[in-house]
Amino acid sequence: MRSLDVKSYWKTNDQTRNLIPMPFKSENEFESYVFQNQELLGDVFIIHRQIRTGNKQGIPDMIGVDKDARICII
Repeated sequence: MRSLDVKSYWKTNDQTRNLIPMPFKSENEFESYVFQNQELLGDVFIIHRQIRTGNKQGIPDMIGVDKDARICII
């Protein structure tokens, strides 16, 4: 199984932070890591993972809400 070389960035209005790249064995492992370490997302709070959204194709990995009550799709 090939590991994922994930390069994560956090961008705000005044800066872009380079987060430490970490090898993950799968997308699911990476998603679980982000869900368990939500502080990586700043003010975004994840409310659900892998939710089906009507009849559209694809499933968002995570859906969250930020401090201004905006929906965030990851």
